[in-house]
Amino acid sequence: LEFLVMTGTDSSQEFHEPVDLAEYLFARLRQIGVQSVHGVPGDFNLLALDYIQPAGLKWVGNCNELNAGYAADGYARVKGIAAVVTKCGVGELSIVNAIAGAYSEYVPVIHIVGTPSTIARKDNVVSHHTLSNGDHRVFEMIAQQITCATVVMDGSREPAKLIDEVIVKCLVESRPVYIALPIDMVRQKVEGTRLKTLISVPAPQIDEANEQRLTQIILGYLETASTPAILVDVGTIRRRLVEDVNVLVDKLQIPTFVTPIGKGAINESLACFKGVYAGRSSDTPTLDYFKSVDFFIHIGSIKSDSTTGWFESKPAVLATTVEFPIENNGIRINGSLFSNIQPLALLRKLSDQLKVPAPTVGIETTSRGVSAGINDKEPTLAIKHNWLWPRVSQWLEEGDIVITETGTANYGIRETVFPLKTKAICQPLWSSIGYAAAACQGAALAGRELGLKRTILFTGEGSFQLSGQELSTMIRHELDPIIFIICNGGYTTERKTISLIAPTHGAPHLFQHADLLPGFIHGMDAKYNDIQCWKYTDLCNVYGGLDCCKTYQVKTRSQLEKLLSDPDFAITNCLRLVEVHMKQDDAPIGLLNTVLGLSDRG
Repeated sequence: LEFLVMTGTDSSQEFHEPVDLAEYLFARLRQIGVQSVHGVPGDFNLLALDYIQPAGLKWVGNCNELNAGYAADGYARVKGIAAVVTKCGVGELSIVNAIAGAYSEYVPVIHIVGTPSTIARKDNVVSHHTLSNGDHRVFEMIAQQITCATVVMDGSREPAKLIDEVIVKCLVESRPVYIALPIDMVRQKVEGTRLKTLISVPAPQIDEANEQRLTQIILGYLETASTPAILVDVGTIRRRLVEDVNVLVDKLQIPTFVTPIGKGAINESLACFKGVYAGRSSDTPTLDYFKSVDFFIHIGSIKSDSTTGWFESKPAVLATTVEFPIENNGIRINGSLFSNIQPLALLRKLSDQLKVPAPTVGIETTSRGVSAGINDKEPTLAIKHNWLWPRVSQWLEEGDIVITETGTANYGIRETVFPLKTKAICQPLWSSIGYAAAACQGAALAGRELGLKRTILFTGEGSFQLSGQELSTMIRHELDPIIFIICNGGYTTERKTISLIAPTHGAPHLFQHADLLPGFIHGMDAKYNDIQCWKYTDLCNVYGGLDCCKTYQVKTRSQLEKLLSDPDFAITNCLRLVEVHMKQDDAPIGLLNTVLGLSDRG
């Protein structure tokens, strides 16, 4: 095989401290905070993998490439950066879905691909794992659509400098990058003295005079607003603005909301925090309040159908709007873009120069985890969403990593109140079911490296069946997440909408844009929304974890209440897996509100 023979080195150039290219690459990963590398071994990357452990990194080794990509995504959302290794063709195409999701949701992942030699690529050799036409660039061209930078280490440019540049790009853009590493470049010598200078992100160009002028404009709007609101979005997390945004919010003390994907960005114990705003899926008090909002600040904005309540997350038409886009390229005031403005500096100026407190407006929302159902006097009743999620609020602890799968869990978690420093992980924009279970492995590993206590996963059984093999990886690396699998016999989100959004004479236009509603399909009783019921509690034994896992089945409120009240259950000394049995036709209020809101649009 080619990987056994194409390992030559370049002796045509002298270096002060020569190191192999792969050694340099993995040393750089260690320097920027990566401690574990996800991926799947394969013939064209095996030589490179030999350099991982000497660099002080841990090799994870996932069950398949798609899961490896999801896991790297979860790792990056906790650590701020991740790396994943695949082989060319079959491996890198298997991971495309996960990398695309990371691109969509601004997650920095470095994807390293082992490829045939530079000679084979240049001469269009028909190698295995290619498309039998000699075209080795086709995979790179695919990657260009779902990464912010793609590079091939073919020797045409200084490799070490190229690696540094692409890592900086990954950090600045907060999106995936792609590095193709041909087998004969693994041992290519590069200048090792570069490693003595740590990678740094260049300071953005700013217009300080304009920045101060905009600060005064925004402060003026705040002082005259009668019904202001702040909406905190996921860009606050991705752009590392959480601390400064919380300082500003605490100082302003005006009604503050988060988007579904921005949950976890704000201290939810603040009196001014009012819950989740997602258009029609929001509670009635929140919707009523936004009808009268006259000044609106949207921080870290990313606008998609599923993160805005199908484009309904917006204030009154005449409201003055200040927007900090996730692209981090300036701010928008009433739609006009002001470039060369550094959002972090502007937020700090606002906090420092705010002298007169903005007017406070009372609003009582129901999206803060408070529900009458939590004190239900009939504990033998079936577990329902309107009881489950408020109860989860009481069980969560400071510093938890909470992962929710696309679907009922992602809607349900909106009804909880997060303790301080909770890290929330979900994927509502890309919405690839199966993401959460594999992301849990990466997040749990990153959490352990950071000394965080608990990683908690809420997922539906339909989604779990797509990537549940990573339970094996968790067991192998002695990770100890607490996993709740909602067992309700199939795909609830797809079922739930047919009776509510079926075509009527009053709603003809709703289905003209059915392509914008990927989760709102139909088939309440259709067989294709059914799944095979697994014995999930047996899986730990199947994956060799009988002695290091604990499993549970709960079917009533009293059973789940007993489990959540047990102090031993909250201790993360082993992996815990819980089957939570629920009725097929039950759904979180946020999902029902979304469906009803869409129906009303007719």
